[in-house]
Amino acid sequence: MILYYQSLKVKQSLLYTPIEILADTLLRLPHLSETSRKVFNAYENFLGILPSDDSCNPLEKLDSDSYDDKLFGDASRISHDFRDGLIELFFDQQSQMFELTRNYGVF
Repeated sequence: MILYYQSLKVKQSLLYTPIEILADTLLRLPHLSETSRKVFNAYENFLGILPSDDSCNPLEKLDSDSYDDKLFGDASRISHDFRDGLIELFFDQQSQMFELTRNYGVF
């Protein structure tokens, strides 16, 4: 019976996008409100640099010589903010996330 409920929970979680699962997780951990703000501000900022149509994606033009490019710098900063927020979440000592990360994380 327990396996049935566990498999049902896994099947239900497959109905959600990764960002929805992340949001749900952070909503359940109110002591991580600053982490949540950091992660979702970074996510929103990233979406803001994506083009609204398919005509031109400036990120596709970036290459290894683009380190001085403003867009590259913005994208890099945004990705670091997002990464830092995830690290804060996964290694949070107040919740079970630290133990889950330590026991089951694959890096």
